[in-house]
Amino acid sequence: MRRTSTRKFEKTGPALLIKRVPKGILTSCGPDCYNSIIKECYCICSGSNHGQGYDRALQNSFNNISRLKKADPDVQLSLHSKRKLSKLVQLKIYPADD
Repeated sequence: MRRTSTRKFEKTGPALLIKRVPKGILTSCGPDCYNSIIKECYCICSGSNHGQGYDRALQNSFNNISRLKKADPDVQLSLHSKRKLSKLVQLKIYPADD
């Protein structure tokens, strides 16, 4: 019989924001941040996704990417986030930029 976890957060999930450097990815905002129950956030999202859960963190990432890029130009939406955004725009769930 398989036991289910009673933890309050999951450690699995896609990265939503990434910071790239010439040799690869330096850091990212992922499940350790958006599923966290700890109050402190030292992530590249500057606390906007911290403890928000996947769906809300995804929305926050789309809404705050221009602000985050002003603070640090190397921060980008992850490939997962870009694909998810294009799918939501196709389904007319999320408005496209005009």
